[in-house]
Amino acid sequence: MTKSNKITLAVGAGAVENAWNPVIKALQNDFEFEIDGDCANSYLARIVYLTRFYTHPKATLLKEMLSNVKRVKLGICKQLKKAEQAKSIRARKDLSSILHKFVFSDDLASLMVLNTNWDTVMDKAINKLAEPYYEHIPVIHIHGEASQPDSLYLPSEMAVEAYRTEKESEDFSTMHRNVWSSMELSSKTILYGLSLDPLDAELCQTLAAGWSTPKCQEIIIIDPQHEKIAKRVKMLTDKRYKTEITGYLPWDLSNKTVYQTK
Repeated sequence: MTKSNKITLAVGAGAVENAWNPVIKALQNDFEFEIDGDCANSYLARIVYLTRFYTHPKATLLKEMLSNVKRVKLGICKQLKKAEQAKSIRARKDLSSILHKFVFSDDLASLMVLNTNWDTVMDKAINKLAEPYYEHIPVIHIHGEASQPDSLYLPSEMAVEAYRTEKESEDFSTMHRNVWSSMELSSKTILYGLSLDPLDAELCQTLAAGWSTPKCQEIIIIDPQHEKIAKRVKMLTDKRYKTEITGYLPWDLSNKTVYQTK
């Protein structure tokens, strides 16, 4: 049977239990006080800023900054791999209900997964649950993957950075173009545990480009803060096309909040 209804599932840290714990563990030795996920996020964004700052022609610390970035990425990847093997990070229990309600219930649905996390927890969990329905579901790690430390996108990073090589920038840019080109074929997008944080401006623009088509009929937000995220989604959708925007709590898929109708 040809699967003609294309669905994009975009997942973030909110879809994974204890998602930030390995990152916090990797960074904790850089601090004299106990940090949390918000501290880690801010710290990584600051590292990105400083690396950009030291690409100035008169700056002399770029090599040192790049070495520090590499150290941080290696440390994060090491802790993520350990946590995944120990199963201390795992897909939330809501995942099965979400997939069955919004994907598996449609016999004609094909699925593309966009994963903003560095670990592969969601890749494995989604494909395991999908075994009765699909041979294999492709997963795109738009922010890199722990198995390839150099591929990691840190908070606020973009495809084109002054400290990247021309090839690196082109490779990252091509990936983003491929993502929004694929999304343009999707009639439905599901955002699960993805906050669309202002630090992720490039991700937001990539989604906006993918949604800028009459093909996009529905955007479903599954998150405890779906009201806040819905406002961000509205800002990103193309006003020429009417797209239904709805929100659900992950643990209560029976109650739908409608933020925008077709």
